[in-house]
Amino acid sequence: MVIAPPAPPAPDVELRQNIAHYQALAEDLAVTIAQTEVMQRQIDTLKKKMKERRVAVGRLASASYRTYRADSLNVLLDAGSAGEVRDRLLVLNVFAQHRQLEIKELAVTAERYAATQRTLDSLVAQQRTQQRELTAQRLKIEAKLAELRRPKP
Repeated sequence: MVIAPPAPPAPDVELRQNIAHYQALAEDLAVTIAQTEVMQRQIDTLKKKMKERRVAVGRLASASYRTYRADSLNVLLDAGSAGEVRDRLLVLNVFAQHRQLEIKELAVTAERYAATQRTLDSLVAQQRTQQRELTAQRLKIEAKLAELRRPKP
């Protein structure tokens, strides 16, 4: 017993399937575009934060470079008592912690920016692939429509 291969789908069924696939691709692309826009807004916000952090760290670095060595030593040498030395050391410690915090926040913001940028790059690549698939599906639909419009001999 020989089993015949399945018959190809009727032209209108195939066309409907192609159109349904096209619509699904278009919806997926719309979602990807929306996600890309959200990620781009996040990138813009992170760029602003990084700029602010860099400015803050730059100010601290500049101030430290100009005054840290001499002022830190003078603050300690000019102290009149052991209690005053302790108090001044505490103040210097607070300044150092503030500097470290600013640097850490810059590093965290930079890492968040890099991770968000990687996600955005991935979404953009996905969007391009979806656009190519959508174009290919549209061409299939147009070819099927042209075939159906041709007069039958």
